[in-house]
Amino acid sequence: MKEMGLVHKFIDFILPRICVLCEKYSSHKNICKNCIEEITFIKPPLCYGCGIPFLTEQREKAYCGKCLNQKNNIRKIRSLFLYEEVTKNLLWEYKFNKKIFLKKDFLKFILENKKHIDFSFENYDFFIPVPLHEDRFLERNYNQALMIAEELSRHFKVPILKNVLLKTKITLPQSHLSQKERSTNLKKSFEIRNKSILKNKTILLIDDIRTTGSTLLECSKVLKLKTNLKIMDAFTLALTTRLT
Repeated sequence: MKEMGLVHKFIDFILPRICVLCEKYSSHKNICKNCIEEITFIKPPLCYGCGIPFLTEQREKAYCGKCLNQKNNIRKIRSLFLYEEVTKNLLWEYKFNKKIFLKKDFLKFILENKKHIDFSFENYDFFIPVPLHEDRFLERNYNQALMIAEELSRHFKVPILKNVLLKTKITLPQSHLSQKERSTNLKKSFEIRNKSILKNKTILLIDDIRTTGSTLLECSKVLKLKTNLKIMDAFTLALTTRLT
């Protein structure tokens, strides 16, 4: 073991690790300590439903005004960090610059912050990543949500369902649309196949970024309408919504 440590030190010396964000030397592999310290990891108090952080302490299982006033098919949604400058750049590198090795860093962050994410990941029957349309997948050659799900699946030993929730309509990128346009852009873009496998099951929907929640909402609508799920929760890496 001591010899292996010396080998790693020698490799770091001749091939120093460079932070993907600031491009400076990093002792933390892909992301340096300074950049990690700029990430706002989401911690309680949170809305029990949508997981948006509260600015002040609340009673246990408190809901925000939006969750109190609307019916949601998803029991609860949680996110790892806020979508701010550093995480915006980090997810851009991961999603569009093909830095897919960052999925290992995301898993590490999830495990380090698991106590603040009130999910027992290992207790779900299935993980379901938000799908890409086939054409988009061929263009990008990977699904960023699926890769996150794969890392979680390997660690928590929960199977992934890839052939149940499908995206069958090409839509405009959500990031380019207004909130109203987002809600209509995704309508009837998802379909369910092999629905019997979900009867009385608990599932976790997984995506990379949550802005208005339109994508998760549309996925949950079709899952609720066409299956006999027992429980549906959702998890994303980033949350763009402001504190409440």
